Amino acid sequence: MEDVHRKAIRANYVKLSKDMELDLVMASLIQSGIYEPFMVDTFKAKPGKLVQNQTFLNNIETRGPKAYAAFLNALVEAGQEHLAKDIKSKERPRPQNQFEPMETSNFPSHPTDAGVWPNPEGPAIFEQFHVKRAQVKSEMVDNDEVYRMVSQPRGLAVIINNRTFRTMPERRGTEVDGRNLQHVFKELGFNVETKSNVKAQVYRMSSKPRGLALIINNKHFDSMKTRQGTDIDAKNLVHVFQQLHFNVDVKANVTALEMATIVKEFCKMNHSNFDCVALAILTHGVEGALYGVDEKKLLVEDLLKYFDADRAPTLIGKPKIIILQACRGERFDKGIESTDATGAGYAEEVPPPVEDENADPDALAESMLKLELEAPDAFARFVSWRNSERGSWFIQAFTEVILQYAQSEDLLSMLTKVNAKVAKAFESSSGRNKQMPAPVTMLTKKLFFFPGFFRQ
Repeated sequence: MEDVHRKAIRANYVKLSKDMELDLVMASLIQSGIYEPFMVDTFKAKPGKLVQNQTFLNNIETRGPKAYAAFLNALVEAGQEHLAKDIKSKERPRPQNQFEPMETSNFPSHPTDAGVWPNPEGPAIFEQFHVKRAQVKSEMVDNDEVYRMVSQPRGLAVIINNRTFRTMPERRGTEVDGRNLQHVFKELGFNVETKSNVKAQVYRMSSKPRGLALIINNKHFDSMKTRQGTDIDAKNLVHVFQQLHFNVDVKANVTALEMATIVKEFCKMNHSNFDCVALAILTHGVEGALYGVDEKKLLVEDLLKYFDADRAPTLIGKPKIIILQACRGERFDKGIESTDATGAGYAEEVPPPVEDENADPDALAESMLKLELEAPDAFARFVSWRNSERGSWFIQAFTEVILQYAQSEDLLSMLTKVNAKVAKAFESSSGRNKQMPAPVTMLTKKLFFFPGFFRQ
């Protein structure tokens, strides 16, 4: 959704929160494909019309470029055309760019020589000058209205001074600025660190598409229980990766050997023109292994070897996002929803749960899920829980957070939000059972997806 449309909705936030008929609006949005039917329950679970509408309004902004027009149309179809008109009236056209793009090739090689220096007789470097020491009074230091500045040293000052670039002109004279700033901060009592020609500590993420995303979704097995709700997880992941500009391929119901072959060939592909790669496997599992639909095991360790430098040379130095939605064991706490465990294992003091479609859906089990980023996980022995109508707790939260924050936050910051969302939102009614995702990373830089930005 464009910023001008977000602002138009927010300008009517109070009126929409009070007056909008969410049930009627959602019916139209489901028909137009903006939402899935299960999302109605997500909003209606909130306490009261006001909070339900506010939750919806916060979410509609994340539903893509078609959501705004579909929302206005839904209001009209719901008999609330006046609300649609109020929103339209607050649209402000995007200001036209009045400036030509900057041509760096036209930069003078000596920028300061292009004009007249205001004081050509004065020194360029001021290291011979010193800051006069202040006569500090105790009443000044202890005054709450003044920042306290009496520590020794005052703090740490970091100066990043970039002079040479790959294609842009050299910044001549910048060493003078660096020396002057270093001198000033030292005079003020700071410890100073200077770094020169620093490369960006952010992964490049501007290719179109960003990369390839492979989703393996195993639902039906020879004798193990059907993984109800996994199709919803797969559909949500497809949507998320498409919104992040990945090309997505989905493989359903594959054997262990097929799974290994598919991942092996996926990693061998030429990823040279892409900035990232993603793999998600939704299946049954035990500690250290995943099951194919033939109920044979594929070791996670063997699976990850396909991503190493020898087998996937075009992925060297690129971030690899690997999501394994599967149990790492058969330990259960109290709970009744479908799991990705392979049998009725149980903790010593807790009897194995009985799957009952009429049972209370709020009774949850302690669970460990894994999101892997270039590294194996250490958590094991726990089942992973799904809801047959909404999918797994982790994928639900992961989808919502990525759609809402990918335009402004890096991946690890978003995973922190996912942790909080799962821990708080999926707490059982008794307040005793929770789930906590366990992200593990060996990323060496920050990973921003920069949705909508592509390099030329």
